[in-house]
Amino acid sequence: MLTANKFNGIISHIIIVNRLTMSEVQEFNELLKKINSDADAKERFWLKYYSLLKVHVKLKYGNFPDWEDIVHDVVNKIISTDWTGYPNVDSPVSWLYTLADNHAKDVLKKANHICEFNENLYPDFNIEYIDMRNDVRDAMKHLKRETQYILYAYYWLGKELYTIAKEIGKSYVSVRVTILRARKLLKKYL
Repeated sequence: MLTANKFNGIISHIIIVNRLTMSEVQEFNELLKKINSDADAKERFWLKYYSLLKVHVKLKYGNFPDWEDIVHDVVNKIISTDWTGYPNVDSPVSWLYTLADNHAKDVLKKANHICEFNENLYPDFNIEYIDMRNDVRDAMKHLKRETQYILYAYYWLGKELYTIAKEIGKSYVSVRVTILRARKLLKKYL
């Protein structure tokens, strides 16, 4: 649970790191140039920027199961790349956030495309036999079967988003977005 003290600590950490002086930007670029060959530089980078990326990814993408993997992947990618031929980074924090965001989007896209809804997992799921108002049933017929099941599991069975995501092989964020989009579509048909 995020208490007020933890939240204030996180916000002050973000504000402090976002306001880098020119010498800190220069230090970041020097650290980046020797990160591939110097073990001390790797450790300093990990200690200084891992927590920043962790907070950013968690706040932006929610607490879905793979968020820590995304942060590890981004930091490991930075550490393992030879940055000697690259130009200097003018805004290190924005650069790090962009790398993390791009990687998170790739992970979420892959999770959505690889794991399609398996019709055979729930052969007994039929919207016709669910106890609901006729107008809601008719509106739900306009949705994909996977979306129908997600709404059914969330609203009628009371399952949590993480549980639904695990059942159908999608990410937490994908299930949450599916519910939000489905609600908008249902409003259109009701």
